[in-house]
Amino acid sequence: MKRTQEQVLTFTELSALGQIPSHPSLPKKNDKLLECILLMAYLGLRVSESINFTWQQVKVENKEAFVVLGKGQKQRLVFNLLNNSYIAKKSKQNFQENK
Repeated sequence: MKRTQEQVLTFTELSALGQIPSHPSLPKKNDKLLECILLMAYLGLRVSESINFTWQQVKVENKEAFVVLGKGQKQRLVFNLLNNSYIAKKSKQNFQENK
């Protein structure tokens, strides 16, 4: 079996993806898909971790790290190495909703 080369998004492509505005006419699943892709790219989350990620899991005040529930129900600390406006906006929005 011939192995194909993995294709990854460039930083420019990721940045462009993060700038896609949410629109009321789009299904909510598109927002969740975009959020999952950005969480995996910017935080290094696994697929299952990004799908199950809730903003209530954010335990670090400065948003430089997040505690997520990973494989085997173990807590894992992931670092936000890249600043992304979508993630920042989503985090702030969820924080205000939970007040």
